[in-house]
Amino acid sequence: MRQGLKEWFGPWFWGLLGVAILLRFWNLGHPNERVFDETHYVSAALSIAGIEPATGLDAWKNSDYPIVARTPDPNFSHPPLGKMLMVGSIKIFGNQPWAWRFPVAVAGILSL
Repeated sequence: MRQGLKEWFGPWFWGLLGVAILLRFWNLGHPNERVFDETHYVSAALSIAGIEPATGLDAWKNSDYPIVARTPDPNFSHPPLGKMLMVGSIKIFGNQPWAWRFPVAVAGILSL
């Protein structure tokens, strides 16, 4: 069984993984604006990071939802993991498209 595992992670595997990483990160910052779901998730990550003010929470402030009073996340109904990874990347690399997409690219490579 060990021999089979060694064959599975042979040079061709590492070569293909290298090509996948190169292709995934190539031109990661393009386009230079928010597209598709980034319009929602980047805005939420920027408000969590304290870079942009949270919009859309004022209508919820007087509601019966206690989480609204404790979170700066305007997109609080969605899971926070991806947004928190995006916040960390924005804190490290700055507020730029490459930083918004970096955690998703890493997660995609790790899923291979």
